[in-house]
Amino acid sequence: MLYFERWKMIAIIMAVLGGFLFAFPNMLAEDGAQSLPEPLASSRLNLGLDLQGGVYLLAQIDQDELINSRLENLNDDLCSIFRQVRGISCSTMSYTETGVKIRISDAEKIAAIKEADEDLMLPLETGIFGQAPIVELEILEDEPGFVTYNLTQSGSNKRLNDAVEKAIEVIRIRIDKLGVTEPQIQRQGTGRILVQAPGASDAQRLKDLIGEPAKMTFH
Repeated sequence: MLYFERWKMIAIIMAVLGGFLFAFPNMLAEDGAQSLPEPLASSRLNLGLDLQGGVYLLAQIDQDELINSRLENLNDDLCSIFRQVRGISCSTMSYTETGVKIRISDAEKIAAIKEADEDLMLPLETGIFGQAPIVELEILEDEPGFVTYNLTQSGSNKRLNDAVEKAIEVIRIRIDKLGVTEPQIQRQGTGRILVQAPGASDAQRLKDLIGEPAKMTFH
């Protein structure tokens, strides 16, 4: 027969009782566990999506919409510049797939526009550690009588990256309002966001909450 010293027996019994008390809240329903005194109520383990179920969503940034929105803003910015250069109207502009084309036949006016658009040509991100700065726009004069402000690929990628990071912040704030415990929100690929909400039951509500557009209006 094995013999254990008294202090070892007491330590084993205390460890078993402590483990039982720590695990006991997980044997109860969530409402029952919350009625226990602290720290037992807060010792309940948070089950993941695979154990307690929940909602799994994969959201994607609409890159085409992002580019179209940027082109609309660029159009407004160029119209503001045209007010400084006489003889050029916003009606002379047209959209291309990735830019704005302006019909200008006067070389002096082209030079005046380039002088007035310095703010537009500023880089989105300055280069560090020898890397080249990220420039969003390039000016093309590959067709006589026309000037095109074209969005660069690196600039579009930077805009997409910023949009994803901002979307993750917004989604996290919105899901926190639902009281979901430890949701998993992370970037997946180039323009996708993976959302896992353990314990959530209404997938449509969560989808509507995430997809609701954020807008700011001025009156």
